[in-house]
Amino acid sequence: MKIIKIEFSNINNLKGGPHIIRFNEAPLKAAGIFAITGPTGSGKSTILDVITLALFNRIPRFKKAISKGEIQGLGSVLTHHTNEASALIEYEVKGNRYISKWSVSKTRKGALKDYEMSLQYADGEYLNLKKSEVPAKNEEFIGLKYDQFVKSIILSQGEFAKFLKADKNERGQLLENITGTTIYRKIGAKAFEKFKEVKESVAQKMEMLGNITVLTDEERTEIEAEISQAEKGKKEADAAIKKLATLKQVKTKLAEIKAAIIVEQEKAASLKLQFEAFQPELDKLALHEKLSPVQADLRSYQEALNRVEASGGKLEQYEKELQLSKGQLQTVMQKMADLTRVDVTPDNFKTVMSAFETEVNHMDRDLENIMARGKEQRGNIATRQQDYAFKIGDKAKPKEAIAQLEKQAQEFLVVMAAAGVNETSDIAEYRNQLKKSQEGYILLDKVKAVFLDLDKESKKIASERAAFKNFAAQLEKDEPLFAKSKVLIKELEEKEKLLLKQKEAAIKIAKLEELRAGLVSGEACPLCGSLEHPYSKHNPEDEQSSIEKSIQENKERLARENKALEVLNKKITENETAIKLTRSNIAALENSLEEKTSNRDALLKQYQGEEQLTLETVDGISQKLSGEYERLEKAIHAMEQVKPNKELTEAYRKLAATLSEYTLLKTKRKEKFAGANVSTICNQYQDEFTKIETHQATTTKAIELGKTDLRQANNLVKDFSGKLLPRLGALGFETIDEISRHFLMESAIIVIKNKKEELNRQKTSNETKLNALQKEQAEQTALDVAPELTLDVLNTDFAQKEKSRDELMEKIGGKQTELKRDNQDRKQRKDKEQEIEALNKSLDKWSLLNRMIGDKTGNKFANFTQGLTMQNLLVFTNRRLRNLSDRYLLDKPSGDGDLKVIDLYQGNIERAVSTLSGGETFLISLALALSLSDMASKNVSLDSLFIDEGFGTLDRDTLDVAMNTLERLQSENQKTAGVISHVEALKERIEVQIKLQKDAQGYSIIKVE
Repeated sequence: MKIIKIEFSNINNLKGGPHIIRFNEAPLKAAGIFAITGPTGSGKSTILDVITLALFNRIPRFKKAISKGEIQGLGSVLTHHTNEASALIEYEVKGNRYISKWSVSKTRKGALKDYEMSLQYADGEYLNLKKSEVPAKNEEFIGLKYDQFVKSIILSQGEFAKFLKADKNERGQLLENITGTTIYRKIGAKAFEKFKEVKESVAQKMEMLGNITVLTDEERTEIEAEISQAEKGKKEADAAIKKLATLKQVKTKLAEIKAAIIVEQEKAASLKLQFEAFQPELDKLALHEKLSPVQADLRSYQEALNRVEASGGKLEQYEKELQLSKGQLQTVMQKMADLTRVDVTPDNFKTVMSAFETEVNHMDRDLENIMARGKEQRGNIATRQQDYAFKIGDKAKPKEAIAQLEKQAQEFLVVMAAAGVNETSDIAEYRNQLKKSQEGYILLDKVKAVFLDLDKESKKIASERAAFKNFAAQLEKDEPLFAKSKVLIKELEEKEKLLLKQKEAAIKIAKLEELRAGLVSGEACPLCGSLEHPYSKHNPEDEQSSIEKSIQENKERLARENKALEVLNKKITENETAIKLTRSNIAALENSLEEKTSNRDALLKQYQGEEQLTLETVDGISQKLSGEYERLEKAIHAMEQVKPNKELTEAYRKLAATLSEYTLLKTKRKEKFAGANVSTICNQYQDEFTKIETHQATTTKAIELGKTDLRQANNLVKDFSGKLLPRLGALGFETIDEISRHFLMESAIIVIKNKKEELNRQKTSNETKLNALQKEQAEQTALDVAPELTLDVLNTDFAQKEKSRDELMEKIGGKQTELKRDNQDRKQRKDKEQEIEALNKSLDKWSLLNRMIGDKTGNKFANFTQGLTMQNLLVFTNRRLRNLSDRYLLDKPSGDGDLKVIDLYQGNIERAVSTLSGGETFLISLALALSLSDMASKNVSLDSLFIDEGFGTLDRDTLDVAMNTLERLQSENQKTAGVISHVEALKERIEVQIKLQKDAQGYSIIKVE
């Protein structure tokens, strides 16, 4: 990855922008190494923040991703008193260029919006990504996760110096965080969990296997024999049941036939009775057929009578409708008279209605025109209110608005009078005064901030000096104790050597114990020949035990003293380091104090007031100036609002006149007509009037036609009656009414004929069925081989046989179920055994893996991988360290202690890293950081590198070594390296610099030189 350009605005104290740094243009393009310089707090590290912010929405100094909550809570990232910030980076990977952007802004009301991110190709084409997906896509393109990127490209020496001096547990955690090897801890814990899970599964399966029981071979043979015996008995029972079933079927069939014959005989008797009851209906049908020749004439006669009746009814209905329509006509004319307040007749109805409708419609059009004029005036008021600072309200009544505006006009006059201005004053001149007043107020704020900062800095210096004094006093107190402790330890070590010699002598004497035990008084000693043995009763065990006890006590005391010496040494080292750090802090604070004093003096020169500015007086002067500023600002605002106030007042007066005109006309219209639409009701009354007139004409004509039709119908009745009476006499009937009742309806004729056919069909069917049943009865009687047995006896015997067979079948089913269940149990047992066998194979693997790397916390594998990582890291670090110093090699501890350095200048003696000076610690930290960069990036090509912190602890010679190493790194790998520092010697050594300079307000500007 190669960084081409960064561009940003309003990030931390780098206000404004856009600030642009182009690494592919002169002078940075030709510089292998460049410096990022500036005073403390000028924003040097902010340049690195811009890189990670634009790529990942992260900043190394914050643990979380950047959100509006983080920005508000921490008060960082977005420059104070600004409304938006942005960060952009253009980078190149494998010949492809990408531009990643980050931004945040505030709403009009000052609320912070959520951040935005985007990613595009260098040609401007955007990738279709959500803002939350941009960091992951950058990681994919670069080939590094965020943590790897920070540890590969942005190297913070403080983190690695902390790593050097950490204990085993803290060092392990730091190593995991720096190298991203936390995954191995998770793998170790997961291996333990998997082993435990498989082990529990095996135990569960074994428990389940123990719950599965199977039959023995003898038990299965016995069950199979019982099944065979039962099946034989079932076969015999089936044959007997079959024979009984056949006989039972014959007897059942005979009983059914007998019952069916009885039913058919009963049906025959019932049909005979039905024929007898139906005879009167048949007689009616015969009479109807006899009279059928005169039926046509009779029907014509009847139709003529019906026509007379219908014509008379219609004529009566038309006369009623004519009377009703006359009443309706009077009603609608009365409605029109009530509406128009004019007498209405059929002749003047339409004329009166038209005049009334025209008058009301003219009023409605006038009301609409007045309303349109009012809306236009409302719109004019709304437009003018946009230029007026005091809102009246969209729905305010003109009278209320005029009163409010007049009151505000009076308030404007009061405000202007308080500031000594009027409507004719030159507003531009007063604006200029206001601007000068504002500049003075801002200057006083800056002066106050500088005063407070100087006071705070002075207190810090006093605190650091007091701390320096305490550290020096403690060091002066601890150094004699350290020397005294070393002397005591040397004495204890000499004493231990003496006691060890005494122990060796006692052991030699103890070896003669057996010989002494065999000495006899008066007999010669086999070694010396003496006849006296005064020491034969001496017991060397007591002496040896006493010496060992002394040795143990001396060792324990020596261990205590060594531990105390180690604690004291660590304490002295810490105090020495603290003294150096405090001295450095005091120097930095004094430099900062001098710089801030200079800033204060520059600001005081800009002050043009008469009163003397001090920390005590600045608030009072500021408040006084603030009051003058506020009065003048209000007066200018009032001057600006006088004209809009007058224009609005006049507009509301016009609106009031329009509303009054509208109210008067609306009242007059309501008195004339209170409805919504006059045309609608006039059209309704006219439609009713026209409809009634038309209906009256139609009804009158219908009455005339009805009278004619009635006369014609009466003539037809007379004609048909004269033709029909002579024929009826020949048939034996005297009147037309007498013969009419003997004619049947067509539907009645159909019913009688259908019923006659149905009775005949039922009779034929009954005779056929009865003959067939009698024939079948004879056939079944011939098949009955045991006529002496009744059906009840057969049913009893059949039920007993079925019961015996069912019992056998139940027994067979039960035994077969036992065998089937046993087969299933055998299969289930075999399956469980196979599962257990497979689980045991898996358990062997996980057990081995658990023994190798697994434990509940994951520490075992994490410690192992940390050891390998540490070993690789030390190899890489020592390679880098050779280029920085030929004196030291970094070595891992033999146990759980601190990291060691091998001092090649002092016979390869091992030393704790805590004994190194600040410059030596920096060199080893730099080598460690560069090595971690190599390891974290692996196969990813990184052409840009930034190193932050640490150069301030180096002397000139060591600084030269560090710079030579960076120059060699750049020439070997063609990496562009940026060094962040405020060390003057470093600035002199590096020609190309990105300089950050603070202005009087505490903000910084960027220059590339």
